[in-house]
Amino acid sequence: MAISGFSTSPKKSAQGFTLVEMVVTIGITSLLLMSISISGSSIKREFTLSKSQEELRSLITYARFLSVATLADPEGGLVCGYGVHIVPGENRAYIFRDQGEGGVCLENAIGLPSDLSSEGSLYSMTLDPLVVFESGEQKISFIPPDPAVAFDPGADEEGGKTIVIRARDGSGTPRQVRVLSSGMVSIVR
Repeated sequence: MAISGFSTSPKKSAQGFTLVEMVVTIGITSLLLMSISISGSSIKREFTLSKSQEELRSLITYARFLSVATLADPEGGLVCGYGVHIVPGENRAYIFRDQGEGGVCLENAIGLPSDLSSEGSLYSMTLDPLVVFESGEQKISFIPPDPAVAFDPGADEEGGKTIVIRARDGSGTPRQVRVLSSGMVSIVR
């Protein structure tokens, strides 16, 4: 005999999450997203540093190539060499053409045009906004035919120059491009 109003079957509970389960799930998800964000920004920084380092090495190598490839300007003028001017204040590097003084090439001299943004500058690169030059202003000239290499300021005790770039916020490992007096340009690991 059954009594009305009472059920003999077990009661079904409401489906869904409890408040505690929701808080724990949101907390774990937040921690995972935060760790992904942090690792993602460090990966981006390292990629940007590596890319900028390679672009700088390529720019310097191209200036050396131009010096080896020709002693004459395509327009018929005298070319005493090609070089790279590193300008940390502008976060830029330029390839320039050294046209000597008065139609005469000076031995192992760096004839940097006064205004690189005009006719003296052939190619330029600007570092990514996240990257800055750590080294000061530098000029590296490749003087044909070998090419001889001239540094301004002069070479270090090992006979070359190291150009250092780093992340603007100071994090990560600074990157280096090394230029030797023999003309070899390499990435320092």
